[in-house]
Amino acid sequence: MRITVVGLGNAVLTDDSVGLRVVEYLQDLLAGLDLPDTVTVEIHTNEAGGWEILNDVESCDALILADAILDKDLAPGEYCWFPQKVFSSPRMTGVHNMDVFTAMDFAGRHGMKMPEDVHVLGIGVEDTTTFSETCTPAVEKAIPIIAEAVARRVTEVAAPAA
Repeated sequence: MRITVVGLGNAVLTDDSVGLRVVEYLQDLLAGLDLPDTVTVEIHTNEAGGWEILNDVESCDALILADAILDKDLAPGEYCWFPQKVFSSPRMTGVHNMDVFTAMDFAGRHGMKMPEDVHVLGIGVEDTTTFSETCTPAVEKAIPIIAEAVARRVTEVAAPAA
């Protein structure tokens, strides 16, 4: 089983970088996970989304995405797992600004093997417009906790392969 974890965001837009930062932190946690020998975990960061994600996720069995989300129900640093269908877009606004899920759907319909098991982690943020390479304090403090939640999800997804 191949599990791919992708952190999405923009490294220079304050809290928008949290998905990138979470998966970077996850790198250190992977060594401590008790995963079956038949499971491989790949970690990627992606600042472009859309088409750019396809090479990272093609032929993986499960995909875990981590990204900032502006949601009034999530305080900065809180997180929530969402079903992929919440984010799926039924239309394409143009090939240059296609969202990740539309790109994956399009690729799957045209012969690329896309993951069927998709887990989306939305991370509550405060500021996604200020140029900064650090997150706001509440989001920064939560990064290790969120990375541990992703590590738990990796273990859960890998369990059937044991």
